[in-house]
Amino acid sequence: MKSLLRVAPIWSALALTVILLALVGIGETRRNFYQFRIDTTTVQSESLLRIIHRDLNSGTALGSISGLSALVNNLTSSDSTLLDVTFLGGDETVLVSADSEARARAENEVFSACKVVPRNEDYAVQESPGLLRLTKAVQTRFGQAGTIVLLLDKNSLDHALADSAWVMAITAVVVLVLLYGLMVLASIRYPSHPMRLKRFLQVCYFMIFLVISGVIVQQTLAVYTVAVREKSAVLGSFLAKRLSMASGAGIDFRDISGINDLLVSFQAEHEEISLINLMVEGKPVYSAADARTTAETSESELITHAISLDTFENGQSAAKSFLQLQVKVPKSVIRNAVYDSAVNLIVLLFACSLMANLILEIGVVRLAARLTNNSQISENEHALSSIQASYLIMGFVNALTLPFLAPILKEMTGHITSLPFTVFFISFAVFMIPAGKLAERGYTRHILIFGTAMETIGCILIALFPSLWLLTVGRAFSGLGQGVFLVGFQSFILSVTSKTERTQGQSLKVVIRYTVLMSGSAIGALMYVFLDYQIVFAISAALGLIALAYNMFFLPDPNLLQDKVKETAQVAKQAASRFGIRPLLQIFKDGEFMKTLLLSGIPSKIAVAGVVMFSIPLLLKEQGVAAEATGRYLMVYYVACMLCSRWASKNADSTGNTQRLLVVGSVMCGVAFTLLGGITGNIIPGMENWLVVILSGSILLGGISNGMTAAPILTHIGKTDSASVQGKSTMIAVYSFAERFGHISGPALLAYCAAKTGSMGVAIMYFGAATLILGIVFKLTSRKV
Repeated sequence: MKSLLRVAPIWSALALTVILLALVGIGETRRNFYQFRIDTTTVQSESLLRIIHRDLNSGTALGSISGLSALVNNLTSSDSTLLDVTFLGGDETVLVSADSEARARAENEVFSACKVVPRNEDYAVQESPGLLRLTKAVQTRFGQAGTIVLLLDKNSLDHALADSAWVMAITAVVVLVLLYGLMVLASIRYPSHPMRLKRFLQVCYFMIFLVISGVIVQQTLAVYTVAVREKSAVLGSFLAKRLSMASGAGIDFRDISGINDLLVSFQAEHEEISLINLMVEGKPVYSAADARTTAETSESELITHAISLDTFENGQSAAKSFLQLQVKVPKSVIRNAVYDSAVNLIVLLFACSLMANLILEIGVVRLAARLTNNSQISENEHALSSIQASYLIMGFVNALTLPFLAPILKEMTGHITSLPFTVFFISFAVFMIPAGKLAERGYTRHILIFGTAMETIGCILIALFPSLWLLTVGRAFSGLGQGVFLVGFQSFILSVTSKTERTQGQSLKVVIRYTVLMSGSAIGALMYVFLDYQIVFAISAALGLIALAYNMFFLPDPNLLQDKVKETAQVAKQAASRFGIRPLLQIFKDGEFMKTLLLSGIPSKIAVAGVVMFSIPLLLKEQGVAAEATGRYLMVYYVACMLCSRWASKNADSTGNTQRLLVVGSVMCGVAFTLLGGITGNIIPGMENWLVVILSGSILLGGISNGMTAAPILTHIGKTDSASVQGKSTMIAVYSFAERFGHISGPALLAYCAAKTGSMGVAIMYFGAATLILGIVFKLTSRKV
């Protein structure tokens, strides 16, 4: 019973990542299925418009085209999810409609822009709770003749996904129960061996993640298979009805000319269909095939649909078996469609696994101590794991909403605006110094709770009130919360780590930050695809409330720790007595502080905000790299930064030589971005064939350089002369405030340079060269502290 209860907290944290994976898997499958069906509908619509194109260009009015009503009815009867097809005149009057009830239903629903964008950009897609509406202007050589409106039933679409969603949900429940059982078993088997317990749980978690990921991919594949089958059946049925209409007019099938041309044009219009056969008494008479299908193509690699046609002899309906239409689709179409979803799922799996590994690192040692009912770990180690858990949740709350803020703002205002971003960084920076002074006075736990509350309030405001100004106010609260919390986190680390371990303590911030950036951004971006942004902010607010309750009731006060690492009484007294601006300004007279800030700190922040987050995505887009591939390139940067930060922090604590790490990091950053910019800006010719390798290598090197400086630079600042007077928490708060100039100015600086040079690659090259020079200057002028 003891083991059952004590594994519950860490199991709950791990279960959250599994549940998120399942939800994202269901949502991603639904989004892609909607994409497939919308594209099917646009293809059907284009086939219909092509039939009436000649009449329209001859000057016939849209409402006067003979047989248009029959064509519309045939189109809706070919697809059960297509409720209505309506043609509107120039004054929005209804000319032809297949279902007046469906049209009336649409008039009573509220539509908004749909996130699923069809491949055919001529169609605008809107959605309501129950319908998808596609509209397109019908153009002729005389101008716009009217508008075609198509209504799809979302309930019918979701019904096709229900079985797969249930399979994924049940699998998630089963694997979570299995994970809980394995954790209980591990706690009984390895109660006093934290490392063995951790390894066992890591293996169990990884295997369970593979199981649920495999089920998600398999179900996605099954859904795509159904979608492709239905699409080929719908298209084939529509073509069959066109042939039946001609035969139904009393024309003998054998007297109809141009059938082969019709099949060839139809196959060319629909890339999914590789082969169309018109069978007469079981033998192919007319055929149309693309290059993918040859005589040697195995039938096992094709999905075949046979549609029997109504034929007429002497005005009477004949047996359907006389005439049959075969439509064949290669299975490679399905595999290619699933590929992108599978890659996104793998990236998501990797991000969630990193987060789960961090959760295990934080919780396993404490779990082992509780299972054995002893105090093998100190109060400081308990406190360190507690603050890591708190920072993990807070970072995830913020990262979850980052990927889609810019698109939301553009949708709200109709243009690109950075106001909420600017307000966030200003609010983040302004309150850091007061928070540092409060931390020096011993209010670390209080500012952690205050920061969590402000972030939560910011998310709640955005979730409840969807307007630009309240979104800006909400981001101001979030910036205040994140800035204050960061100062409290850094002060907490200083309080519970010894002098010889402070760099490793600060590196925890780097590791956790980049872990939640990867996992939170990946999950948030995918959730936004199938959820309204207010719901995602509501989820963030819920997580913020969990963090607030955790900090209020479970986070220890560092002032009460028995073996708390304290500053000298004189420094603490001096720090508590100073709260004015003048003493803080004295920090900027410290030569080593200023050299570190200007030559290493600010350039490193410009590299992160200006190059990695702003310039590289634009550069990759210029190079024709897909958006999802851009995310994978950036993940290389984050992973390299995390792994290197662990090594750099241990090296800084063991050798004390933080200057060397900062110099090497600056030089590596300069070399990486000079090379990247020079090649993509065509300054270094003859390397086009190595572009992918150079992109990956440069971004990897840039991540390593950031990992070498992120934690050691805080330790370096904390060893300056001013730190012994002002206090380390205040010094770090002042430095963190000052380095925000790099965050704020980075995108603007790179954008200005790109505008002047005409190339983002050249702008990155100039920045890399400047960083390299500044790193060398720092080596020549700074001193070991």
